[in-house]
Amino acid sequence: MTTPFATDPPPSSYARLCQPTTLQTAWKLVQRGGPAAGVDGCTLEQFAARASRELQTILEDLRQYRYLFLPVRRTFVAKLIGPPRRLGIPTVRDRIVEQALRLVLEPILSPGFSVGSFAYRAGRGVHSALQALLAHRRSGMAWILQSDIQDFFDSIDHAILQTALIRAKIEPELVDLIGRFLAAGVRLGSRWFPSHRGLCQGSPLSPLLANFYLNPFDHALQRAGYELLRYADDFLVCCRSHHQARQALDEVTRQLARLKLTTNPTKTRILDSRQESFDFLGFLVTPNGLQPSEANIQRFRQTLSDLTAPNSTLPLTELIAQINPLIRSFRCFYQHCQADSLFAALDAWIAARLTPHLKRNGTNNLSPERLYTKFGLEQLAAPQARQPKNDPSARPGYHAWLYGRPWLRSGHPGRRR
Repeated sequence: MTTPFATDPPPSSYARLCQPTTLQTAWKLVQRGGPAAGVDGCTLEQFAARASRELQTILEDLRQYRYLFLPVRRTFVAKLIGPPRRLGIPTVRDRIVEQALRLVLEPILSPGFSVGSFAYRAGRGVHSALQALLAHRRSGMAWILQSDIQDFFDSIDHAILQTALIRAKIEPELVDLIGRFLAAGVRLGSRWFPSHRGLCQGSPLSPLLANFYLNPFDHALQRAGYELLRYADDFLVCCRSHHQARQALDEVTRQLARLKLTTNPTKTRILDSRQESFDFLGFLVTPNGLQPSEANIQRFRQTLSDLTAPNSTLPLTELIAQINPLIRSFRCFYQHCQADSLFAALDAWIAARLTPHLKRNGTNNLSPERLYTKFGLEQLAAPQARQPKNDPSARPGYHAWLYGRPWLRSGHPGRRR
């Protein structure tokens, strides 16, 4: 059946989506992500074996306006606190199209994003949000409204999102394709569930659309005179008084209601950051500066405990090769913290965890120095070593695992599966 657009030349943005170079770039980005298969069972490796043919088929489907997204495969990721987080794994084909959509839409949408939005944006991130927070505090805005959005990714209203895309003059063909993406649904086991609202946490397109959805909220707070610092669904409003922070909460509630969203009451509070400490994006913000959050210290220790279990059969050299990127990542993420004593204590703990493996290696010299000098174990408290070429901890977004959102990295969910 002929579509209404079949005889018309594609508009400029949709034409860019349909360029082979766009799909090739998207495919390269998908390859950096996780190998997990979607509902069709096709892994990254299996797709790569026939990539040229598959990309051509995708290209033809897009040009004929007949591309359809399959449901995402539901999976769950445990959290330190609370119920597991629901993720969705798209098929490799769909991940490529979603990456291509992101490549086309990002230059159009992101220039209009607020200065208070820090997540999923080039040149911005956790550290720039924290720098802005400390700068606001130095300027006298020490009262903090801290909150997050209740079930944000699962609560995004599709009609509001698509209407906003139309108002942003996104071409109808792109809006239609995004609508198909939103309506693809979820498969859990043998059951399919429709998706009437929400964005898939697992799609490379979702972070951009999430920022776009909250952009009216960001700008409304800015127009009202508030200093908003938002990272995904976590946000702070920096104020000069308790009274102003109370007013900010009222404004936040009003603006979120316009988007059919609410704050999470269990995570919403007002505090004086000159007197109280609070966690934000994996850091403990104290009246005197920044420290690693206790939750992330425990996450780091648990990850290393699992790797260095006494029953591990890995040779010591391979074990250290797996540990070193984690050490570099933790050190890099917290390099500007007041953490010297913590780093020294963690170094001693890591060496103690590895001592049984060192003994099993057949040496009588069990000194921790031997781990550093002979086997190349890195130290948190040591000067930062040069990262080897292609080291994963040097990749953008690698450190996202430290604050509990590995699926929001620049790569694709499933990398850690």
